[in-house]
Amino acid sequence: MEQFNDDTIVIVNDFNLTQVFIRFNVFAYISFIGTLYLAYFLFRLILGRMFNYERHKKSPAKHYHHLVDTFIYGTVLFIFGNYSQSYSWITALCIIIGLFGFATICELPFCRVSLQSLRTWDIKLKLICAFAGVIIAAAAVYHIYLATQFKIDEDSSLVLPYVLSLIFICLFLFLSTFVVYKYQNMSFPSLKKRIIRVGERTKNIVMTRNEFEERQHDNTRDVINSDEVLFIDMPEVGFHLHHWQIFYYLAFFTRFDNVISEICAGLVIGIFMHGVSAYGFHDLLEE
Repeated sequence: MEQFNDDTIVIVNDFNLTQVFIRFNVFAYISFIGTLYLAYFLFRLILGRMFNYERHKKSPAKHYHHLVDTFIYGTVLFIFGNYSQSYSWITALCIIIGLFGFATICELPFCRVSLQSLRTWDIKLKLICAFAGVIIAAAAVYHIYLATQFKIDEDSSLVLPYVLSLIFICLFLFLSTFVVYKYQNMSFPSLKKRIIRVGERTKNIVMTRNEFEERQHDNTRDVINSDEVLFIDMPEVGFHLHHWQIFYYLAFFTRFDNVISEICAGLVIGIFMHGVSAYGFHDLLEE
């Protein structure tokens, strides 16, 4: 690898695109996963227990599940995010800063909201989000510039695959989520009708599992046996974008061996780990 005086310009000789994206550094990998786990426990033990920051209660089994998922998601991010080459102590430090900083902002009274209540957000929260959006946009422009300077070979830069990946992966995830969301919610009424027809033939009661639970706790109505019920097992689904998903996605593109990129990587990974530590890997589509 040749490195010119300008640190943002790198020419990789005798490497194809796959080798540029996937190169494994065992020491960096162990440090990376270790930092993710450190961030998790720092939040739960210090910010959670000592300062009572907002978080969901988790059983030991739930903690174990989230730690295993952190290992899996972290491994994918490390390999495909080029952290074998770009991970450093700067990134590790900024992961902790990003985690603590974002968690502290979330504790402000007007910040305790969800994306679904966007229209009722306090003006101060909207200004914070607008400022954050400007910072993210500026970082995106800078990283696209870095991609133009990173040379795959002597004739082509990384900018085209970088920008196309940024756009089309996001577009694919959005469209696939939208298709599943629409399909399940549009299929629910027709599915319910089909099950009702089956129930009429078999003399079963037709209801969702939530309706069954409500019926069982309603003292004014007769208790029914689950064997008598034909359940509708495809409930309506809601769309809920979580901050761990947004910043995990962004972390794949803060991939350069450059101080500013390393700082950005640490901050977005820290915010991702806040979501995981405080709440867990909540789904994009929630039933």
